Amino acid sequence: MHCSVMGREALQAEIANYRGEVWSDDHEEGALICKCFAVDAVKIEDVVKANSLNTVEQVTFYTKAGGGCTSCHEGIEEVLESVRPMLQRDHGDVELADVQGKKIYVTLKGACSGCMMEVATLGGIQQKMIETLGELVQVLPVSLMPAEA
Repeated sequence: MHCSVMGREALQAEIANYRGEVWSDDHEEGALICKCFAVDAVKIEDVVKANSLNTVEQVTFYTKAGGGCTSCHEGIEEVLESVRPMLQRDHGDVELADVQGKKIYVTLKGACSGCMMEVATLGGIQQKMIETLGELVQVLPVSLMPAEA
């Protein structure tokens, strides 16, 4: 779970306490997948669906799940497999190629590869990244990634 999410939850709890209300976490609880960062299956499923994630590394990037002891990688893979059919329904896909600072390079696959709406697709992905990460990033096609020297 990102620090910004934990901070938001702590702020919500304190505001409720100040108002004399009882605050309860509003997200659905699922099976705990990552004990190091307290990330459950529902959180992973939501992030995978919202951002078309395909790999454990991508899930770790978005949620921190699997970024500690790595014993939960198998569980993360199971969650990815459970939502993969939904992602492939439109015959397209996106894969993380690399992250260089604030630039995120992706490969569009299947129906998305060479599509006339590529710019719009990348823009949508970029917006989801900004919302999820809480910081300004740029999503670019892998074809614009600088060659290594």
